[in-house]
Amino acid sequence: MTHTYKYPRPGLVTDVVAFTLIAEKLHVILIKRGIEPYKDKWALPGGYVHDGETVDECASREMSEESGLALPHKCLTEVSVYSQPGRDPRGWIVSVAFYALVPRGTVDENALEAGSDARDARWFPIDALPEGLAFDHYDIIQDAHKCLKNDIFGKLGGERNEVFSFLPEEFTLRELRDVLHSINGEEVFNRSTFVKAAEKNYPIEKAGRLVRHQANKPPNLYRLKKDAHSGS
Repeated sequence: MTHTYKYPRPGLVTDVVAFTLIAEKLHVILIKRGIEPYKDKWALPGGYVHDGETVDECASREMSEESGLALPHKCLTEVSVYSQPGRDPRGWIVSVAFYALVPRGTVDENALEAGSDARDARWFPIDALPEGLAFDHYDIIQDAHKCLKNDIFGKLGGERNEVFSFLPEEFTLRELRDVLHSINGEEVFNRSTFVKAAEKNYPIEKAGRLVRHQANKPPNLYRLKKDAHSGS
């Protein structure tokens, strides 16, 4: 049965901020738009929600179509809803934005493959984004970064431990500290107190082995506890 309402209805889209670490720097995927509005401008992967599709299903599909990156929708974390009038020159368009983490070691910088209405797809350092991003995507990226930092630094010891997506199965505390600094953009833990802080705030345990081939005092290797989860 078809229902008709007197109220205007907005277009519904999704935008995705995919994070990873490359050369110890936090990066995001941007696509170069091949159509108006903002043709030839860099933007986040995203697009219109199809009939019968959920917003997270749309976000996964658009990421795959526009960048070639397969991103299961269960890996998405909602950032916010963007409904500011005038945010899109095409009309009243509401965006649901998500962020996702792409584990380090699974990223090939040259493997992105632009498709659909995207002309190009690349990883960009979050502190060196192109000027003049399309729509309000610069603000969405900044908000997503804040959400990521809150999920990592604001819920220490909780069920969410996204930071381990960027670490190998076994790691040193220095590697953990370096990843935390890369995500935050600045130093967040004092080196002299980090060992106690890490063992207290993160569900980690010693792996029972030391780093091989290192002179002087080789550091311990750590791992995520078996009953811990690397995501929500």
